[in-house]
Amino acid sequence: VATMEASVINNYSNSISDVVILGRIPAQGNKKIDAETELGSTFTTPLSTGIGLAGAEASNYKIYYSDNANASKDLNDSANGLGETPTTASKSYLIVFNENYEMDSGDKIDFEYDISLPENLEPNNDTYGMYKVYYTNNSEIGSVEETKNSAIIGMTTGAGPELEANLSSTIDTIREGQYVKMKVDVKNIGEVDATGVTVPFAS
Repeated sequence: VATMEASVINNYSNSISDVVILGRIPAQGNKKIDAETELGSTFTTPLSTGIGLAGAEASNYKIYYSDNANASKDLNDSANGLGETPTTASKSYLIVFNENYEMDSGDKIDFEYDISLPENLEPNNDTYGMYKVYYTNNSEIGSVEETKNSAIIGMTTGAGPELEANLSSTIDTIREGQYVKMKVDVKNIGEVDATGVTVPFAS
């Protein structure tokens, strides 16, 4: 189990309101929020706890979850499948603050959730998540809708050799009792040297 931790801090000299946080749980096939760029996740990390949030009263927000790895923040879009119950299949989350809630200058919101790491992962596998904050900046010149993206965070199993093997012979038809000479071509397509490579054959 691993814990994903995140924070939102109001660094403006004024308050912000209409705060919405849309996040991606590390999962295969997920993309950057509001973009078509793949995050590069090759495996999924099932959600093992709901999101815990500190820095705001529970009455000021609601948390939603979706099995859609690329859900948007639109609660009215049925394709997003947003609901208030987290499951191991949840791949996106949405934290929506009440209309009357404001983050004053210097206020900080922390949230976290636990994910399960699959067993027996091979090398050269990665998974990534991120979140995006939507808000209204209540500046002196007026209220302006703005967004901020988090850094992309993730995990990797590390680099390792990747071997491809191709078995072939020069004979198309093999008769009963005939001996056939087989050829095995092994290629390392990974970025790390492979040592002690053997090719076992069943007799």
